[in-house]
Amino acid sequence: MQECDARMQERAAELMEQVRSMFKDTTDILQTMDLVDSIQLLGLSYHFEKEISEALNRVHDADFNDHALYETALRCL
Repeated sequence: MQECDARMQERAAELMEQVRSMFKDTTDILQTMDLVDSIQLLGLSYHFEKEISEALNRVHDADFNDHALYETALRCL
């Protein structure tokens, strides 16, 4: 049982690193907003507070003059 728990914790740590990499690698504002939205909907935002804060700062600073309704709605969430 302990071995299974250790493997699950190791896998969770790997997946969290993958998500952190996604924050670093994503330069598109829409993809960034989708990523933040998905993480929040999954209830995992407490694991990524720093990354979400930095991403939202980038979104706030981005130019939104030519985006469609979906992007505008995501930005307002």
